[in-house]
Amino acid sequence: MTSGNATPAGDAAVPGGVPSPAAPGSGRPTGEAPASGGIPDAPDHRADPAGVRHRSAGTPTERTANRRNRILLGSGTLFLLLCAAHLLGHAVDAEALHRATKPLLIPALMAVVVARRGPGLLLVALAGGWAGDVLLMPDHPGAFLGGMAAFGLGHLGYLTLCRRAVRRGSSPTPARIAGAACGYTVVGVLVVVLLWPGLPAELRIPVAGYAVLLTATACAAALALGPRGAAGGGLFLLSDALIAAGIADGPVIPAQGFIIMSTYLAAQWLLADAVLLSPAGARGVRPGHGPGRRDGRGRRGGSSPGDGTPGPGAGPGHGPPSNRYGARRRRPPT
Repeated sequence: MTSGNATPAGDAAVPGGVPSPAAPGSGRPTGEAPASGGIPDAPDHRADPAGVRHRSAGTPTERTANRRNRILLGSGTLFLLLCAAHLLGHAVDAEALHRATKPLLIPALMAVVVARRGPGLLLVALAGGWAGDVLLMPDHPGAFLGGMAAFGLGHLGYLTLCRRAVRRGSSPTPARIAGAACGYTVVGVLVVVLLWPGLPAELRIPVAGYAVLLTATACAAALALGPRGAAGGGLFLLSDALIAAGIADGPVIPAQGFIIMSTYLAAQWLLADAVLLSPAGARGVRPGHGPGRRDGRGRRGGSSPGDGTPGPGAGPGHGPPSNRYGARRRRPPT
């Protein structure tokens, strides 16, 4: 005779008289030790394949990073393919090919900047270059002036980004400032002087003004954006000098169109990459609070002098002294 609280065979009694469910595929309740005294059965994950797939997909942050990496890879590949097709059109003198791909070059580079979460001002600078590319396609003096104005707006954007990089921590040495200013100024003046006699009268003043803006961009990029910026500014200056030489009926070099576009595309890529790697490319950083700035005491991170609170970049040894338990200790009298 059994009591009313007895459990059927095969069910494990738990407090309260509620039987525990059996583990799938084990023939024993979950958590019950086998008769040999071994360890309890592990949960069978095969019963929930959807959960396994969900866990293997990673966290939302990882999925977002993977998606951004795929977008970056795709946009970068597209930009390189368009550049190759465009330059091939110049190399084999296929006008239809290089004219069809020219309006797509800078938008593809802008997609790379978006994938790398670049600042909006960099997109504005690149948009000025794209408008200049499109406006320079017709062979007309008015279109040339419009394209030059659009490129000028792009240079203003780059100048603003260089100023932002300096305010956020990029500090060129006096030697670099003197060298870049003298070098790029000499090159810019030399180009204008050599091309001035051959320029149409209505283009002389606009070309001279644009040369000043271009030289300032090249100099600022060399100072604020490092070696990539210096190379990008120099190539931009070379590309536009060759365009001006064509307008002024200057000397024509072999494969001039190919050289103009290859140096121009390399310049835009280098300038954009230099901005993204500089303090100007960081989002959500206020001027004067960049990662390379120091406060009045020479510490990175910028805590307020005298407040006794270490800044976000302060390491061990900053702030009020404390013992290993976090309590302040008194300084020995001096």
